[in-house]
Amino acid sequence: LHVGCGTSRLAEDMLHHFPRYQTITSVDSNEEDICFHHSLAAKTQTPVNDTHTHESPSPPHEHQQERRSEYRVVDLSITPGTLPPHFYDVVVDKGTLDCALCCDEFAPGLICEVHRTLKRGPQGGVLVLVTFHSVEYIVPLLRDCPGTDWKDIQVCVVQRCKDPPNGDPSQKEELDELKRSSVGPWSSGTFRPTSDYNSTVNVILLRTGGPSASASSTTPSLLDRELVAEHIRSSNDDWFQRQNPMVTPTRETDIRAAFTRACQKRTHDDANRERVDPTSPTVSLPLAECYQVLFNDEERSYLTLEFFTQDWEAFCRTDNETTGSASDTQSSRLEG
Repeated sequence: LHVGCGTSRLAEDMLHHFPRYQTITSVDSNEEDICFHHSLAAKTQTPVNDTHTHESPSPPHEHQQERRSEYRVVDLSITPGTLPPHFYDVVVDKGTLDCALCCDEFAPGLICEVHRTLKRGPQGGVLVLVTFHSVEYIVPLLRDCPGTDWKDIQVCVVQRCKDPPNGDPSQKEELDELKRSSVGPWSSGTFRPTSDYNSTVNVILLRTGGPSASASSTTPSLLDRELVAEHIRSSNDDWFQRQNPMVTPTRETDIRAAFTRACQKRTHDDANRERVDPTSPTVSLPLAECYQVLFNDEERSYLTLEFFTQDWEAFCRTDNETTGSASDTQSSRLEG
């Protein structure tokens, strides 16, 4: 099972390199991505399930020999029980959990469903997690998740080779040193990634079948979503506030001072143009100006103004739904 497949061709590569697997199911919440795979399969005449519904994949017949890939529209984060329990030998997550952890709503459901669908028994099932997160953050988050039965956890670091200018895979340049720092890029209170941040990824293998697992049990291993959500929040607070703070007290002081200067300058400029009362306690700054104040050059290289604006609009929509207010989510200004 490949969760959050997007337009990746990983399933076809796995069928090629791992002949023991007869069927590989790839799921994604984006129907356009699933349609892309069906369209590509039709052009290349690749064996593929041509259904892009939300139905559960059917377990293959024990004598079925056809090797194929299935692509289905499934959002594991919000549709529990869609896939069969204790069914998959391997679940591959290539960055999906990284994305889901950015939102409290999605990560708990994803973890619960992945754990539920993995096989139990003597060999168990294996979650292959490819992540940019630090091992010191992501391993405890999964290992200590309430109700899980991981019996074996292995970690390795994989190099991302530099693409050759002529496109010849045999000419890829190997990176000088294979390592990944345990210190997050936010450890200084600002985003300052180390040299290996963009050159390596962590691959974590977690096998089911710990002390709480029963090889003969046919009951799905259901996790309590609320307990998982609370565990994730606690883990995030510990990591991002205490161990690798995204905003240190010094950085917060600097940002507040920068906003004060920007507001004072805006008040002075507007007063000179007779557009505002200089004694008014409220100053409105353009969102683009706030973006410049909040982030340094390295941070802006990863989070563009376009993405920041999208995040701001999403925050406003969520805030409106929570408070019942009707503020303009498209506003390009921030009052303070």
